[in-house]
Amino acid sequence: MRILIIGGRGYLGWQLYNYLNKKHHCQISKKKNIVDVYNLSPKKNKLKFAVIIILSGKNYSQINTKNIHERRKIVSYLLKNKIQSNLIIYFSTKMNYSKNLIKNSYVKSHRLAEEYLKKKYAKNSFKIIRLSNVFGLNFMPLKKNIKSSSINLFINDLIKNKKIKLKTPYAKREWITISDFLKLNEKIINGKKVNKINSKKITIKNFYRKLHEVRKSDGNFKNQFDYQIFKTFKILEKLNNKK
Repeated sequence: MRILIIGGRGYLGWQLYNYLNKKHHCQISKKKNIVDVYNLSPKKNKLKFAVIIILSGKNYSQINTKNIHERRKIVSYLLKNKIQSNLIIYFSTKMNYSKNLIKNSYVKSHRLAEEYLKKKYAKNSFKIIRLSNVFGLNFMPLKKNIKSSSINLFINDLIKNKKIKLKTPYAKREWITISDFLKLNEKIINGKKVNKINSKKITIKNFYRKLHEVRKSDGNFKNQFDYQIFKTFKILEKLNNKK
């Protein structure tokens, strides 16, 4: 199966590429934040994919009124340049459910892309998945990729024995392990129904405590959540030792 991952060099995209490429033929977009058709393939018949996964776009701190249409432009670029697929998977944000964040630039950028998909594509040709905080590593990241996840940065700072300041320690967040994120993609690609995304809701402070507990443990865990934290520690320790 031919799969195109737009944003394949980002934190989630790189993990997904390594995971899916074991069973499928995956390509990642060459340019940052937009597909370059000519770099993908010069032949029109090569611009057909079974699945296109969109993970690209500015993060929460980078988005503003000037680049708010970036995500919508990525989706429209596919249509204008006749890059075809049987299914488009667009990863949005769970913050889209919040009425309090309706004017937030990051939320609005996702909403504009969602609206474009709904307007221009047939209902059964795309899926919009609204995610919360994904954390963890299953594969060695590209050097800059860990910066895309605040939790991975927390873990990296713990390894370096740096002090971490929590701005909103008692705010509850929904956390999804990278393993569950990867399995979610596999389910969708294989045409299976996804009724619920496996996640855990705890405060940032309690999550930070969990990081400390897991780091001191012997590595025997009964749940995937703790195991994923432990695995991320091990991968980032290797990365730090290489420097």
